[in-house]
Amino acid sequence: MPLLITPDESVRDNADIMRLVKIHSIWFLDISDQASPDRIDLEYQGKMYFAKKFMVPSRREKRRTGSEGELYETIVLILSLPIDMDIFGGELLKKISERIIKHFKLKLSFLIEAELAKINVIKTSKLTESINIGEAIKNRIKVLIKNTCCHYFQSVIKKTDATTFKLQKAISYLSLKGVPINYIVSENESFDFSNIKIFESKACVDELYRFQKDFSIIRTNLDLRTQELEILLKNQSQNIYHHLEIRVIAIQDFFESEILHEEIDEWLSEEEIMIILPEVTTTHEYLLSILNGDSKNTLFKQKINISIKDS
Repeated sequence: MPLLITPDESVRDNADIMRLVKIHSIWFLDISDQASPDRIDLEYQGKMYFAKKFMVPSRREKRRTGSEGELYETIVLILSLPIDMDIFGGELLKKISERIIKHFKLKLSFLIEAELAKINVIKTSKLTESINIGEAIKNRIKVLIKNTCCHYFQSVIKKTDATTFKLQKAISYLSLKGVPINYIVSENESFDFSNIKIFESKACVDELYRFQKDFSIIRTNLDLRTQELEILLKNQSQNIYHHLEIRVIAIQDFFESEILHEEIDEWLSEEEIMIILPEVTTTHEYLLSILNGDSKNTLFKQKINISIKDS
C-alpha cells in the first residue's frame, strides 16, 4: 500500500512505476537476520531505485489467531534517481530513512490507518479523524524529506575532494540543472568531463572571470523555417585571440550531449562570429563554452535558454 509519494504525487497513477514498486526485490528481503543487508538497488529505464526495508510498531488490532505481544508493520522506502546520479543514492537513502525512523517510527502506523480509512466508502467521524491525523503526519514527513535532500546536496557539492569520475559526472548534471556550484573547488585541475571544465581550481576560476568579460553573446535567433538556432558571438576586447574552440552542449533533463565543436584560428578584436546549430525540438537549454585550444582552459561560459513559445 503506497503511503507517501513525493515530490510528484501523480506517480501513483503511473502503472509502470507502481508495478515496479510492487515487484521490487526489496519485498522479498529477510531482515530478521541483523547481519544481512537491508537495502537493494534496482536499475530500470534509466533510473536507479534504491530501496530499504525496516519494521515499525503496529497499532492495528491483532486479528490473527495466536497473535500475542507486539506486532510490527513492514515499511519500504524507495528513492528514485537518474542513473547518472546513482553515486548519491545510497547515502541519501540512509539519511532519509534514519531521520524518518528517528522522528516518526511510532507514527508511521497512523499513515497505514489513514490509507485504510480512505478505502471505506462511508467515512465515519472516527475514520475522518484518522485520515486527518495521517495527512498531518504525511505533510511533516514530506518537509523532513525535502529538508534532508536540500541539506545533503548542499553539503555534498561543497566537498573539496570532488575528483572521482562518477561524482564529477553527477554534480555536473546538477550544475546543468541550474544548481549553483561556483563555490566547488577541485584539486584536480586537469579533470575534464564531457569536454566542459565544470570544476576549476581557484586560479582557474579567477582566470575564467578575467576572460569572461572579453566575450559576449550578442543575440540568438531561432529560424522557425529551418529549425536552426543562430548564435552571434563577439570578441569585445582589444585582444586578438588565436586557436580557440567553441563548444555547445544541448541540455535535456539531467542529460547533455555535445552538438557543436568549432575551432577558431584567429578572432580579431571587436569581430563578430555567427555559429549555427540544428535546434532539437525537445531541447531548449544549451551551454556554450569558449576554450583556449592549447591549454583547454575555459575562457567564457554561458547558458542559453530558448523558450518553448519560440519553437
